[in-house]
Amino acid sequence: MAEIAFILENRRAIRRERVLRDREDPLAYSDDELIKRFRFPKAEILELFQLIRPNLRNRFSRNQPLIPIMELCAALRFYAKGAFQQDNGDTLGLSQPTISKAIRNVTDSLLLHQSKFIRFPNLAEQRVVQAGFYAMKGVPKVIGIIDGSHVFIRRPTTGPDEKLYVCRKGGHSINVQLVCDHDMKITDVVAKWPGSTHDAYIWRNCGLREKFEANPPSGYLLGDSAYPLEPWMYTAILQPRTESELRHNVKIKGTRRLVENAIGLLKSRFRCIDKSGGILYYSPLKVSKYVVVCCMLHNKRRGLRLPEDENLEGINTENDEEDENIYQGNVDHTTPLRQRLVDLLGA
Repeated sequence: MAEIAFILENRRAIRRERVLRDREDPLAYSDDELIKRFRFPKAEILELFQLIRPNLRNRFSRNQPLIPIMELCAALRFYAKGAFQQDNGDTLGLSQPTISKAIRNVTDSLLLHQSKFIRFPNLAEQRVVQAGFYAMKGVPKVIGIIDGSHVFIRRPTTGPDEKLYVCRKGGHSINVQLVCDHDMKITDVVAKWPGSTHDAYIWRNCGLREKFEANPPSGYLLGDSAYPLEPWMYTAILQPRTESELRHNVKIKGTRRLVENAIGLLKSRFRCIDKSGGILYYSPLKVSKYVVVCCMLHNKRRGLRLPEDENLEGINTENDEEDENIYQGNVDHTTPLRQRLVDLLGA
């Protein structure tokens, strides 16, 4: 017994001292751990913090206000995981009302800088985008790929327009229009229309189309069958009849698939806008803000990779090229552009 007591006493004597992480510092992790928690390494988080810091002052009226860097990390955690605010609060040691205010403050502050993160390329940049797309499948003059994606929300409890948010996939949603370039950078986003709104209607009423009408671009967007055939919008042939048309469609659809990959990456990195993170229990206006902010953050961290980027299983990468979503005005009439592309891509 004396020997056992001696061994136990010496084991206690050589036990290493515990190193506790400072709970006041949300960045006291390795970069790998920060990317898992917040989707950004420390340097990127601090860069975002410097950008929005002037807008995060004096937002709390308590005796011990939340430090601004903690506000940012609380919001980034919410965007990344999509968990309930109380779950995020338990992770960071904050209450649910505090988390709610932090998400609202950071979201509104980031939206003030939207043009720094999301911007459609100018004429010089469009030539670079065209070269990037041409290098993929040989499709010329493409300046972007457009698609719609649904972000599911709870049933709106106020207003007479609740039925407008019921989408064709079932449930209530916001129908988001996205345009991406060859590098999967989001160059335009429209996130304000109810889920029942057709993709073609959103396109006809968006600011990007108005810009194209006033100042025609140097190329065209690639869309699926939900979009009309226009001078600046190109779609695959609905009913290909020849081998040339079939080969043409293969290359067009192969190029257009890039936007589906971009949507998959966006939703895998920021689960708050994907069904895997649970539907968003907020008003449509708040959800629209979260979608735009997630697109901004997606563009900022395009060069960074996550383990889940390689595995998009379970992510809502729906293919909207379905029969019930075909634009009713689409007909397979021949245009000069279509004839040139069929001759080029179908050869």
